[in-house]
Amino acid sequence: MKGLIIFSIYAVALSKVRYSVLCQGCSRDVLIYTDLLDENGSTVASSFGIKKEMCFKRRKLWWPKMMNERPGYLYTLKIHLKDGEVEDFYRLKVGIRSISWNISGIFVNHGLERMKIFG
Repeated sequence: MKGLIIFSIYAVALSKVRYSVLCQGCSRDVLIYTDLLDENGSTVASSFGIKKEMCFKRRKLWWPKMMNERPGYLYTLKIHLKDGEVEDFYRLKVGIRSISWNISGIFVNHGLERMKIFG
C-alpha cells in the first residue's frame, strides 16, 4: 500500500472526539480502525470507518502547568489501515481539552485561566 494518510481529530465534547481519515493512494476497499489509548496503552474508545465520533468515560483532560496536579495528559490515537494483505499503523499523541474565551478571559476546560504575559 502506497499512500498518504491525512486525518483530523477534535473534541466535540470533553468525553467525545470526532475524527476523519483519508488515505490517498489506497484502494476503495481499505479498512480503517481507530483506537484511543490511555497512558497505559489500554483502549478507552474505538471505532471503525473513515469519519466517526468516539465517546469514552472517565476522561483525563489535558491541562496547562500549574492548573492541575497532572498537567499535559496525553492519549494515543492509533489508526490501523488494512488494504488487502498490507497493513499499516499510525500513532499520534493527542490531548483532550476545551479552550474558549470571552470578555472575562480565557477558559481552559471551562475554568478561567490567568495568563502570564511577559514583554
